[in-house]
Amino acid sequence: MAIETWRIDTTHSSIGFTVRHMVVARVHGRFTRYEGRLFMNGDLLKAQAELKKAVAGEKAA
Repeated sequence: MAIETWRIDTTHSSIGFTVRHMVVARVHGRFTRYEGRLFMNGDLLKAQAELKKAVAGEKAA
């Protein structure tokens, strides 16, 4: 099966993360500007992602 390439729609998506600090606190963040692509061949478990120009921004809600 051919590999399909999908561009991430930054208007309708978000990328966030959580990091533990000193085992007692969690710090939440998000990327405010990014671009990327997804590569799939029909099997979602084997999909790959490419992320470029990611800029972390203000604290996520």
